[in-house]
Amino acid sequence: MANYTKGKWEEHIVKSRQEQGTNIYSDDSQGVIAHVYNTDQEQGNTDAHLIAAAPDMYEALKKIIGWLNNQAKRDEGQSKACRFLTLRDAYISDAKNYRAMANDINKALVKAEGKSNG
Repeated sequence: MANYTKGKWEEHIVKSRQEQGTNIYSDDSQGVIAHVYNTDQEQGNTDAHLIAAAPDMYEALKKIIGWLNNQAKRDEGQSKACRFLTLRDAYISDAKNYRAMANDINKALVKAEGKSNG
């Protein structure tokens, strides 16, 4: 997702006769990235905070996927070297859980990239 607007995203409340809601700006952009309109200002602000945090969350989740895959690979290796059946099963179980979590996060990132089929 290299094409999203770079920079720190910030939200600014807009209250005028013509417009109300919250605009999301980037410090690297000249214009509005998004406008959040909601008749409930508190809900609109909450949504705007989430949108403004999206680039930071996206980058953090990419790092977490890498860490989870490394942990899974490590535990898969440990399971092959382990002589104790119950410990080997624990390593295998942990590796599967790491991979499943990485897969779930990856699905969310694919959706954020607009590549989701549903």
